[in-house]
Amino acid sequence: MKIIFFVHSSGDMENKPYYIELRLARISDLYLHEEIVESHLRKLKEIISRDGVLSNPVVVDRGSLVVLDGTHRVRCLEELGCRLITAVMVDYFDPMIRLRNWYRVISGDINVAIGIAKMFGFVDMEYDPKIAEEGVYDSIILIHRGGAIIYRGSGDIFDLYSRLRDYEEYLRRMGIKIEYIHENQVRDMLGMGKAVIVTPKLSKSDVIRVAKSGRVFPPKTTRHIFPIRPLFLDTPLELLRMDEVRDIESLINRLLLSRTYVKVKGPTIIDRFYDEDLLIVFM
Repeated sequence: MKIIFFVHSSGDMENKPYYIELRLARISDLYLHEEIVESHLRKLKEIISRDGVLSNPVVVDRGSLVVLDGTHRVRCLEELGCRLITAVMVDYFDPMIRLRNWYRVISGDINVAIGIAKMFGFVDMEYDPKIAEEGVYDSIILIHRGGAIIYRGSGDIFDLYSRLRDYEEYLRRMGIKIEYIHENQVRDMLGMGKAVIVTPKLSKSDVIRVAKSGRVFPPKTTRHIFPIRPLFLDTPLELLRMDEVRDIESLINRLLLSRTYVKVKGPTIIDRFYDEDLLIVFM
């Protein structure tokens, strides 16, 4: 038993419906594609333990069972003794699901950051302003006031992001602050004199391949934008600790049918910023 939501994509000439399936997934069946940040996990675990509910479902590719959004929620529920998790099942390769990557902004002594980068194999390059907005596929580029430096490595996307993680960790140990931004914020950051790391673009196949191999990208590698996202389902943990999926789905269906929901046009800020075109908020 499951609940199906659908929405027509705005701007789609063929007006194709976009379907999502809300159901329960076994945590042991899922694959994560990004590393856990322990400090974030601890805070989230405190909140979920206190509230006794999982507020927002995770988003999972129904074909591969790779978790696209909700890595920390999966690990948190696992540590809290849950066997199941509320999941929005999607077709990851639907073109209406957009995959983006996070850029980095460096605050601190840029000369130190450049020196460390060269220790990690970055070399000087001729800077083309188009790079900041168009991005790159096979390298990491650090743009600073004096120009830009580049790391190419083997060109393998997992190796590139692993190198980036090691570089970031070294920067933090040296007291340099790193923030994460969207690609459309790069121009403003550069205009403010900030140094920006342009990270390599990924494909959806990259995400699936790495996750299914048992490896994980560093935190803040992928940024997924879905046409629609349900929020605040507030599934009780006591149900997610059970193991009879059919009976539990029936109980959750009854819970949801007893509540109202509203559609919220995005992008918007609710509990955080959402890029989505449409949010379904349960109340």
